Amino acid sequence: MLHKTEDVGAASLPIPAISTYSTEIVGLLQETLLQQIDTELTELTAIVEAGLVRSKKRVKLYKKRYHFFTAAYMVLLLGWCDALSRGVIPSTGWLILIGCGGMSVTPIVLVGSLLWLMRDRSREQEHTAVKRLMEIDDVRAVAPLMDAMQYIGVGETRLKLWQGLGSLWPRLSEEDVQNLGAERHGLLATWMQGWDNPLTRKHYAGLGTQSLLGVLHVLGHVGQSSIQTGRPPVSIRVSLLPILKKWEAGIGAGRDPAVQQAAIVCREAIQYKTSLAGSSAQLLRASTSAPSGPETLLRPAQGTQQTEPGELLRPHDPE
Repeated sequence: MLHKTEDVGAASLPIPAISTYSTEIVGLLQETLLQQIDTELTELTAIVEAGLVRSKKRVKLYKKRYHFFTAAYMVLLLGWCDALSRGVIPSTGWLILIGCGGMSVTPIVLVGSLLWLMRDRSREQEHTAVKRLMEIDDVRAVAPLMDAMQYIGVGETRLKLWQGLGSLWPRLSEEDVQNLGAERHGLLATWMQGWDNPLTRKHYAGLGTQSLLGVLHVLGHVGQSSIQTGRPPVSIRVSLLPILKKWEAGIGAGRDPAVQQAAIVCREAIQYKTSLAGSSAQLLRASTSAPSGPETLLRPAQGTQQTEPGELLRPHDPE
């Protein structure tokens, strides 16, 4: 009759637990995934930054056109006014044509250039990058998404941008908010100011309150009662406290209880940080300077042994 025998050598070998391998594999997979996300975030951010650079170039080009045509218009207008005041009216047809044509064409060119500037000229690659950044759902994507808001016009992508930022802003820490930089802080202040502005209210009407709550969360971490937006010479300061107090009173966007409560929290955070900044700016100084003379010791005598007076350090006496 056959009997089952055991392999003593094989049985004595230690068998690692399956959970040990599982933990190591999961750790390696997580590390690889994080590296892939870091690389992808860098590539997507570069695409968005390239679009922002092109947008800023268009703004600079419009400013050059605006200054040139405005100067030309003023020269023509002053020339005609001077001619009329002296009773000298151009008699030749081509002078009349140039004067009237220049003064009439200049406003048309400026308005046309402004409409050209406001058009959404973002590329499909940039739209794809923005959608992917929102899918990653990482707080590091907030900065490029806010940059994309500056040049992606009205449309489905912009609406999704607002929604994506509305879910990411409340997750930012104070350090994350400071890393956004002053320019993006100015954008947030501008968007907050435009929420109840009659000219831009329609643009924000369909966004709901989630995005606004995120904006208030970030501005509370910024901790400034007024924020400068834009760059000189075209720059303004947005005062936040009057808007927050209006929303606290239940006016405008403050009719929503969530916005009203968020406005209270934001105002208190701003006032607290402002008071801290003011108190830290006051340096403590001595009312009078300490006396100094040949009899003043530069260091105290230490030890149990008595030191001779001539060996103690004293200030140098000028000869």
